Amino acid sequence: MVNILKILLSSVTLATCFYSAGVFGIGLWTLLFILLSLFLLLSIYFKPLATASLMIARAMGVLSLLAFLLLMLAAMVGGSFHLSESNKVIAASLAVMAVLGCAFFLIKTKHSVDAQAPSE
Repeated sequence: MVNILKILLSSVTLATCFYSAGVFGIGLWTLLFILLSLFLLLSIYFKPLATASLMIARAMGVLSLLAFLLLMLAAMVGGSFHLSESNKVIAASLAVMAVLGCAFFLIKTKHSVDAQAPSE
């Protein structure tokens, strides 16, 4: 289940990054999120990266949620709500990224499971 979430988050992130690069141009955040999504895909095959990828996915979810909220705030400036077509696509993809990324907060890491186990 975790690997499916990683694949979904990575694919939505890559699609969003390529779309936003086509609309707004390539920026530092675009490159960062492309690298982070590739790291998530790499962590599927290399198990030592699992804990780091879980933290990265959570951070991606929080950053996507913040970006979505800031985009909604910017749309309300001027007294009326307005988003262009390109911003509607980006807002929808940021919302999906936020939901998929924040779903990783429900997944327990191996270290937290070991810490909760009763000691003998």
